[in-house]
Amino acid sequence: MLVVEETLNRILSDDSGNLWISTNRGLCKFTPPEYLSSSTLNLSTDTAKVTEENDKPIFKNFDLSDGLPANSFSGAACKTKDGLMYFGSTDGMLCFNPDSLKDNSHKPPVYFTSFKIFETEFPLDTPIATKHEIILSYKQNFFSFEFVGLDYAQPLKNQYAFRMEGFDNKWVYIGNRRYASYTNLDPGEYVFRVKASNNSGIWNEDGAFIRIIITPPFWRTKTFYAACILTLIVMVFSYIKWRERNLKREKRILEEKVELRTKQLDEKNKVVEEQKKVVIEKNLQITESINYAKKIQHALLPPQELIKSFSPDSFIFFRPKDIVSGDFYYFAEFEKYTLLACVDCTGHGVPGGFMSTLGSLLLDKIVNSELLSPSEILNKLSTEIIRVLHQQDGGEIQDGMDLSVCLIDRTNKKIEFSGARNGIIIISDGLATRYKADLFPVGGNYMKKGVAIERNFKTQTISINQNDWIYMYTDGFMEQVGGEEGIPMNYTQFEKILISASNQQNSEEKNIFLQTEIDNWRGKHERDDDMLIIGFQVA
Repeated sequence: MLVVEETLNRILSDDSGNLWISTNRGLCKFTPPEYLSSSTLNLSTDTAKVTEENDKPIFKNFDLSDGLPANSFSGAACKTKDGLMYFGSTDGMLCFNPDSLKDNSHKPPVYFTSFKIFETEFPLDTPIATKHEIILSYKQNFFSFEFVGLDYAQPLKNQYAFRMEGFDNKWVYIGNRRYASYTNLDPGEYVFRVKASNNSGIWNEDGAFIRIIITPPFWRTKTFYAACILTLIVMVFSYIKWRERNLKREKRILEEKVELRTKQLDEKNKVVEEQKKVVIEKNLQITESINYAKKIQHALLPPQELIKSFSPDSFIFFRPKDIVSGDFYYFAEFEKYTLLACVDCTGHGVPGGFMSTLGSLLLDKIVNSELLSPSEILNKLSTEIIRVLHQQDGGEIQDGMDLSVCLIDRTNKKIEFSGARNGIIIISDGLATRYKADLFPVGGNYMKKGVAIERNFKTQTISINQNDWIYMYTDGFMEQVGGEEGIPMNYTQFEKILISASNQQNSEEKNIFLQTEIDNWRGKHERDDDMLIIGFQVA
């Protein structure tokens, strides 16, 4: 862009297609984009920047420092047949041949001249110009660099750009300023790079660089984490052993009591049971702090190759909101049946991860015992969750699961479907059909108007064609807040996206398509929940 508040007086065109414009702040050369090569470099402050990614017209200004008689020009100008150009200024006439003007081709070498921490020069064992690596502590994360580009044609027009790899996403262009500062960088390894251009905008892209290593505090090191975990394990183990010895001693004392103290023994037994519950709760709190939750959860998920053997064109769009997910999927095969489950546990992150681990293990226990219908699986799973989490007495933990279960008869092309709040969608000949689920969850305290409701899940039998796409999903994708109004996606939008996904070539393209759609919908809004979509065909 031209400098602000410039007045354009006259415009002449040279034989190379450039436009020469007289202004009140010097003479400007304008090169249209069709005359620029794709390798045009970034130019200085008094020119418009042109890069490989942004091929725009280029401007270059000339002033007194370039030999002009004055910076302010009048409206007088002309071009002769032999290519000479004349411009009238407030201090005389300017005459020149545009073809005789050559750019300065020297690429200025770049050197660091100073390194400061908290505005104080940092002592180094070698000069900063030859230094390639600086190691700092986490307390020394406020520092600045000074640097210089060595081109003496017009030093004031030398330009600079810098970038901290590992922190800056792109180059920062700072004009002729020769310093850069950083504050509060996280511990880690970075590479600070700086490059410079001469007065003609020719950049030395190699520039100079220096590696910066910021060491973390001791309490953020792996050794400290390992020591804390080991200490916790030892403390828990010692506490459990101590409690076991106390319980055994109390039991021996209680057994020796006479019949007259039966009531007292009952009371003591209650105390012992409460203490056991406290120990269990403490163990759960410690377990939640272990950093292996993600590995454990992924180990429980069935391999996608196993699902591919059932349906080669199948795909799984699995995007946890946090490190571990409250969503998970389950797969099992029988002689002529295949079982698929798509599960959304209460919450996400670590609590959801624990619920998903529990749900996966309970599903495995139920499915491996015998071949059941989807509704029987949901009923048994609900009973097991209520039993395991002690929800039948109105306990504190009332978490549950929303899920869909499909039992596929591969021979007869039929699906038995049962769902707890989560339905399925079948795409047939470009049309979407949604099969709704029961409105109560698996597990948890399900009540209406203060009265507990008995849950009895139902099974729907669906006939399918060979080219039909069956989609199982959790609510994370379609309930993502987005769009111009910042509201969740509705079922109609979700079904259109699934229809388009069915037309993609392979599982990788389907995943990319769904990711692009949700990113475009979400925009600047944050992720709300875990996302899981399973799509498959019955061969």
